[in-house]
Order: sequence, then C-alpha cells, then structure tokens
Amino acid sequence: MLAATAALLVAVVAIAGVVVGANGFGFAVVATAGAALIVAPAEAVTLMIIPLLAANLRLAGTIDAAQLRVCLRRFGPFLAAAAVGTVAGMLALAAVPTGLLRAGLGALTLAYVGTQTRWMPTPVVSDARHRIMGPPVALAGGVLFGASNVGVQLVAYLDALRIDERLRVGVFALIFGGIGLVRIAVAGASGLYADLAQLAVSVGLVAPALAGVWLGMRLRARLPRRLRRRATQLLLVAIGVRLLL
Repeated sequence: MLAATAALLVAVVAIAGVVVGANGFGFAVVATAGAALIVAPAEAVTLMIIPLLAANLRLAGTIDAAQLRVCLRRFGPFLAAAAVGTVAGMLALAAVPTGLLRAGLGALTLAYVGTQTRWMPTPVVSDARHRIMGPPVALAGGVLFGASNVGVQLVAYLDALRIDERLRVGVFALIFGGIGLVRIAVAGASGLYADLAQLAVSVGLVAPALAGVWLGMRLRARLPRRLRRRATQLLLVAIGVRLLL
C-alpha cells in the first residue's frame, strides 16, 4: 500500500474516532464510507473491522456494570438477532459487485442523515412494539451492517425508541463493539483478509482511531449536542454524495 494511501486512511479513521467519541455513534459509516473513497469498497469494509471494534470497545469502557445489565436485559434479543444478521451479511460480501456496494454505502449514509431532519422524522417505537419488531429489524439491519460496516439503520431504529443517551451509547457499544469480536473471527475464517499485509494495515489503524475517540469524548462535554450532531450530519452528507457520484 502506498504511503499516501495509508496516510489518508489514518486521517479518515482519526476523524471517525472524533465523531464516535463526540456522539456515541458514527465511526462505522464515516470510516468505511470515507475509506471507500480511497480504496475499493470491499477492502474498505474489511480494513475497518478491527478499528471499528477498537473504537467501540473504548466507548464500552465508559459503561458501568449496572448500565451493561440494563442494556443486556432490555436489548438481549435485539443484539442476538443483529449478530446473526451480521454474520450472514459478511458471508455475502464477496458476492456484492463493487459499484453496487459503493452506491449502497452512499445511499445508506444519506438515508440516515435524512432521518435526523424534520423533513423525514424518525417515528416513535414504544417498548411494547419494540419487543415484537426489534429482533426482525435487528436481523435485517445486521445483514446490511455485515456487508457494509454501516449500521445507520440500527441507529435510526434505536433513535425511534427515544432512549436516554447513556443507554443509547451503551447499546451502540455492544452492537459495534461486542459483535465486532464475532466479525473478526468470521473475516479470518472466510478469507476476507486478502493477506497478512492487509490485516497489519487494519491493526495499524487502531491507534489513530483511539486517538480520535479520546479527542471526541472531550469535545462531547464541551460542545452542545445540537452542534455536534449538525457537524456530523454535514460530514455524512459530503461523504454520501461523493460515493454516489
């Protein structure tokens, strides 16, 4: 891999780390969609599996034991269904054409931004409805996540539950962090890593990702939530449009 390409990937994961540190979500879509502007989309998905895990495990470290129990009790079936769907999506990744995957990444990115605006408001899902529709939504969302790293469809659903921010961050960490351990095993067993050099690049991107998370977590306490979310939305729009062009 050329030095210039590696430098651009480092910048992408650092920015993605700032986004997830400040908002509790967004690493997967910013890092993968951003990397897909630099390398082939399938390679971008594979390269970001380990940095995505590291970034979200860093976030998970902010969750105490009581909060973890609440997350598992309330979202256990949802998390299990998301894990199954994620594995299925990863196994299908090799069969997805490059152009389709690139366009899909762009469309998913813009669709999520749309759900955050008043023109496309996210509907409210009650706890009673969540118990019924949560696992099927998680299964379908997991398939997309496994094939693209993009979990915006899961984020949008959790937004619809109107849960408090700490619980929301905890669930994100379990989905994108806990399930990430499974993804590394599946990627290795299914041959998604082309060679040891690609695996080494993925591991090497962990440090800038964690540095970005560290910075983002400090910005979270100092910047208004509205400003943080608006800046993230503008970044996602720019990336999504570029992927579709």
